Amino acid sequence: MTTTSLTPQIAAQRACTVWGLSARGLSPLRTHATSVYLLLPHADAVVRVSRNEQRDSMQRAIALTRWLASHGLEITEPLDVSQPLDIHGYMITVWQHYPQPDGPPPGPEHLGHLLSRLHRLPEPPIELPAYRPPPGSAPRRRVQHHPHAQRPRVDTRPLRRTPGRLRAPRLPPRPGLDPL
Repeated sequence: MTTTSLTPQIAAQRACTVWGLSARGLSPLRTHATSVYLLLPHADAVVRVSRNEQRDSMQRAIALTRWLASHGLEITEPLDVSQPLDIHGYMITVWQHYPQPDGPPPGPEHLGHLLSRLHRLPEPPIELPAYRPPPGSAPRRRVQHHPHAQRPRVDTRPLRRTPGRLRAPRLPPRPGLDPL
């Protein structure tokens, strides 16, 4: 692990100088494993300060988000500067800041629309690592993919004899929804 005598905030300020952005008004949004600073009103940007060990991950995130944006997906984009920057053991990136609108958050239909568009995209030209479950979580075993596994037989005869009891009752439509 790399150690540094700089604080994440000073590293973020130095990165802003390299990028030609004013760091005046840099204010912390979140400080955990990755520190996040808001850079307003000068740049409408968010500066992320990560550990040096995350360099590959940061480069992949920047390349992937630029590719997604080039395909018209509505995402938070990195600013058009050379990044990530290595400032004394910190990997620093800068992203477009989008003010959060007043009112209710987008509904599930908005997420569904975005996911639909995402799944229609071609394979990205960026090599993505295989998914690894978080440490301490028990991944589900996928027995059906094991070459020696067989699915258990289920007796469905009782279900076929009572189809009327399995139907959902017809309810009056809720206001604002089309009946099925």
